[in-house]
Amino acid sequence: MDQRAGQRGQAMIEAALALPIVLAAILAVGMISYACLAYYSVDYHLHEALVCATHKASYTCERDLRKRIVNSLPFGKITDLDVHSENRGARGRVRVQLVSGKHDNPILKNTDLKIEKAIELPR
Repeated sequence: MDQRAGQRGQAMIEAALALPIVLAAILAVGMISYACLAYYSVDYHLHEALVCATHKASYTCERDLRKRIVNSLPFGKITDLDVHSENRGARGRVRVQLVSGKHDNPILKNTDLKIEKAIELPR
């Protein structure tokens, strides 16, 4: 019986040591997943805004783009947004800051998504 009691305590210590590592791994996977979701969501909405700008006034499409990004991303802040139409297409630029505020951590400093895209209509 003395050996089982000692092993039970050892298992609790091992679990206590492993728990922070497991939680950090889960958090890292969650953050990477959110960054991927944010990137593809912003890219899709920018593409739709550029298609819109080839047919409508670009300020209307830019306003709709801002609304769509704000609705699709619960965390983050739009720091730069520009959509304008050209001769045979449209150009756009979006910059989203995923983590708001100033951080001394070098990992959190580079959390901006920058997407630039252009669409040209066929002749």
